Amino acid sequence: MTMIYWCNIISAKKLFREFRAWCPLCIHDQLTKYPLPYEPLLWTLEGVRVCTIHNVKLEDHCPICKKQTPYFHCKSPYAFCVNCNAFVGDSRNLIAVQNNNDLDLSNCIGRLITYEKKGAQPNSTTFIEKVGRYIKKNYKSNLSEFSKAIRVPEREVINIFCEGQTPRLETIAKICTHMKKSLHQIAK
Repeated sequence: MTMIYWCNIISAKKLFREFRAWCPLCIHDQLTKYPLPYEPLLWTLEGVRVCTIHNVKLEDHCPICKKQTPYFHCKSPYAFCVNCNAFVGDSRNLIAVQNNNDLDLSNCIGRLITYEKKGAQPNSTTFIEKVGRYIKKNYKSNLSEFSKAIRVPEREVINIFCEGQTPRLETIAKICTHMKKSLHQIAK
């Protein structure tokens, strides 16, 4: 699984989280079922706040010392805090998803990763043109109203649709979720 197929559409800016995030239930499942547990790519991406398997909020603070773990650390054992060595797969204080928007975004981003790549890579020009037509039709070209609808700062929307800036992953996921279409459906 990779994001390389989407490199012409998605900005590398804020693509990855600064700090590790994880689902304690997934960690527990992996450690009991597999000899070599792994950290899913989905957890590393900015905008993913929910485990799409267990529908719980991803954790990003150690349950013991309450500190965050940077992604690139000289000692970064999977499933353990680098600050206090505590196991982070404890599922006692999990927060169930209250906001379907977060679950929808996580699912949308997950579909991007697992999409079966066929044909030429999509490009940002097609994506921006199609979304621009959608904005014109549904929002009478009002970028301010569209930015409110997708919960993205107006300046960012203007940068994308007026100045040709490549959108961030989370913004693309919000647009796709709002339009109820996959990125591939919009960008092809």
